[in-house]
Amino acid sequence: ATVLRVSLVYGWEPADCAKWLNFFAACAHRLRAGEQVEAPHDQWTTPVLVEDVAAVTAAVLEPGAPGLLHLGGPDRVSRAEWATAIADGLGVPRTRVTPVPRAAGRYASRPAHTCLTSTLLDEVLRRHGLRVRGVAEGVRTLLEAAP
Repeated sequence: ATVLRVSLVYGWEPADCAKWLNFFAACAHRLRAGEQVEAPHDQWTTPVLVEDVAAVTAAVLEPGAPGLLHLGGPDRVSRAEWATAIADGLGVPRTRVTPVPRAAGRYASRPAHTCLTSTLLDEVLRRHGLRVRGVAEGVRTLLEAAP
């Protein structure tokens, strides 16, 4: 058996989605609407694009894959840095992102560091000609395809 532990997954979701939007989608919709976004400057993660999660999951289904793998994006960023990258991708002023302590909002109960990395996974990615996109490329990819 192989276990694939995955970091913070993100992708495009419509604004009227019936569930809590992922961080990327929530920020993008709010910033597009001209709203302010408060994001923790002290909560670190390695976000990974949902399409990359799907490709890596298919690759690790092969026989002989390592037993435990960690999948996180290549960039270690705070949520505030990530929200700023989303603002940059949308071409809106960075001043619409307000860095706040995680204790000030809904992230208070989250760990300060939720980053994942795996040298074993790097070997699987190379064998399959895959790579996991960083935050800037992921944001660009999603915004280019967004309605």
